[in-house]
Amino acid sequence: MLQAARERCAGYANTLFVRASGRDLSAFQDSSIDLICAVDVFPYLVMSGLAQAHVGEAARVLRPDGHLLILNFAYHGDAASNLNELRNLARGMGLSICYSASLGVLALGWHLLSAAEIRRTGTFEMIRSWLVANRRGKNHDGSRVHTRA
Repeated sequence: MLQAARERCAGYANTLFVRASGRDLSAFQDSSIDLICAVDVFPYLVMSGLAQAHVGEAARVLRPDGHLLILNFAYHGDAASNLNELRNLARGMGLSICYSASLGVLALGWHLLSAAEIRRTGTFEMIRSWLVANRRGKNHDGSRVHTRA
């Protein structure tokens, strides 16, 4: 998956794809990252008790207009309880969830993409169009972008 992402983004000088332990993001400086994509890793962070630490690390390394995109937060509970759990984690780190949808696809602090939209358009294209729209002050659905609480 990382190799495919590297190949698709080869023309972009400002991209970096890293396989990390998930225990921390100590390799990165404060406020140095625009986007963290956590694809199918948070259920394991949640099960091992590391979700709070990872959200805290993400809050530390993300730029003020940065994004943490979480694809699948947890395998336990239902969508509403998972969203509530993530909302509580986010609030504790000074972040917020400003848009939500079903199917376990969450983006912290700022926007949420629905799994149906990702499947329809392809993950990479959806994330890219979301980021472009977000930089213009709008979410991909035309609603206004919200920032950290």
